[in-house]
Amino acid sequence: MKLYIVRQWGNNDSEFGGNDSYGSSLLIRAHDRDEAAKCADEVFSALPHERVMPMANVVIEIGSDCGDCNAPRVLLGPVLVHGAFEYGYSTAWNRSHPSDPWVEVKGRF
Repeated sequence: MKLYIVRQWGNNDSEFGGNDSYGSSLLIRAHDRDEAAKCADEVFSALPHERVMPMANVVIEIGSDCGDCNAPRVLLGPVLVHGAFEYGYSTAWNRSHPSDPWVEVKGRF
């Protein structure tokens, strides 16, 4: 299993709201990027989303989970973060819409 930070651009409840506000992030254990994104999409869909699209916009692979459990799950979150996870990871993907393909990105995203 791998560990991922999955981000949604913006949040529904901040002072400014919408996509330009602090992002909502989750720490997720999953087998792969797609499984992490699916798990995050379920969480984001359950949150209020009048001002943001309820979906994962960025998936960042941050390492491996050496635990005994083999089931995907959210380990932490959602938490509001402003750009804290944008640098230093070798593998990351983003998308703008749920039907868009994932695009691998390097550096800042």
